[in-house]
Amino acid sequence: MKRLAGPARAVRSNAGSVLSGNQQETPFGRGKLHYLLTNPIYVGKIRHKDAVYDGEHEPIVDDDLFHRVQTALAIQAPNRRSATNTRDRHLLGGLLCDERGRSLLRSHAQNHGRRYRYYASRPYDAEVKGIPWRLSSNTIEPIVEQQLRDLLNDKLQLSRWCEDLPEAKPIEDVAAAAAALNERYQRLDDHVTKQEILRSVFHRIILKPDEITFEISPRTLFATLAGDRSVAAKHGDERGILTIVVPVQLKRRGVESRMVLQGATTLQARKDPMLIGMIARAHLYLEALTDGTNASHADIAARFNAHGPDISRILPMAFLSPKITEAILTGQQPVDLSIAKLTRMLDLPIGWKDQHSLLIN
Repeated sequence: MKRLAGPARAVRSNAGSVLSGNQQETPFGRGKLHYLLTNPIYVGKIRHKDAVYDGEHEPIVDDDLFHRVQTALAIQAPNRRSATNTRDRHLLGGLLCDERGRSLLRSHAQNHGRRYRYYASRPYDAEVKGIPWRLSSNTIEPIVEQQLRDLLNDKLQLSRWCEDLPEAKPIEDVAAAAAALNERYQRLDDHVTKQEILRSVFHRIILKPDEITFEISPRTLFATLAGDRSVAAKHGDERGILTIVVPVQLKRRGVESRMVLQGATTLQARKDPMLIGMIARAHLYLEALTDGTNASHADIAARFNAHGPDISRILPMAFLSPKITEAILTGQQPVDLSIAKLTRMLDLPIGWKDQHSLLIN
C-alpha cells in the first residue's frame, strides 16, 4: 500500500469543465483508489449491486494477491462511524423468498449504536395473502450455513447425484472437493466470498411456517466443485433442480420471527448478552439484599444506579433453576426465552421442574 501512495498522488483525473469553461484537475481521491483496489473484475468476477458473480472473462490478477490486498485494506481501514460507509453483509440476499416466490428484502435496524440485519417481506397490498416475514440474520443465516455443512459432508447424497449426472467427476473427487469447500467456508471472514459460495450451492431458499425448502442444482454444484466458472456462474439455470425440505418450528419474539430446526442439535449456540446481563444483575441484587446490612430495595437501587421498580422485576431471575441458568449462559435457551418474557411473568414458579416445564418445554 505504501508503494501505491506515490503513484496515486501523481495521478490526476479530468473533472470536466467548470462554468468558466476552464479545465480543472482534481486529485485521484482515496475513494476512487479504494474502488479500483476492491473491484473484483480483476479476478474474473462481476459485481452487480450488493452481489458478486463469476464472470466469463479471464482474471488478470490471481486470487491470492487480490485477497492479500483486501486484507491490507481491511486492516488499515478506519473504524466504521456510520451506516453508510460499510457494505451490505447480508449473506442470503437474492436467495430467500416466501412460499409464493416473493423475494425477501434486506433491511437494517439501529439500536443503542448497534446495527441489526433482517430479512423482511415486501409491503404488498392488503389483498395479497401470506405471512409477513421479518427474520433476524442471526436466526436464518446459521440455519442455512448448517445446511451447507450438512450437504457438503453428505457423501451418500453427493454419490446419488453423481450417478444421475454422466458429466460428474468420480465421487471420490467430488467428496474431496466438497470437504475442501466446506473447510474453506468455515475459515472465511470475507462475507462477499461467503455469498458467492452460498449462491453456487443453493438455487433458492423458500420459507414456510413449518419448513424451509432448499432448492439445489447438482449440475451447478458439481461445476462449482470442479472449478468450472462458465456453468457455476449460471445461478438462474433451473434445469434439474432438486429440493431438500427441513422441518422447522416458527416462534414469535417481539415483532420478529424465530425459527427452530426440529430435532436439530448441531446449530451453534447463540448467547444473548442482554439476557445474561440481567441474570448477573439479579444475583448481585440478591447478594446485596442478603449480606446482613438490612439494605432496602431503595438502597440497592441507589447503590447500583438502577430504577427502583427494576429491582423487584429482575430479582426473581436469581431463583431460576441451575439448568435454565446454564442454558442461558451457554446460549442453549429457547429462542423465545427473552428478557420481556421473563420479566413480564407475574409469578415465576418456585419448583425447578415447574420452571423447566413453563420456560423450556
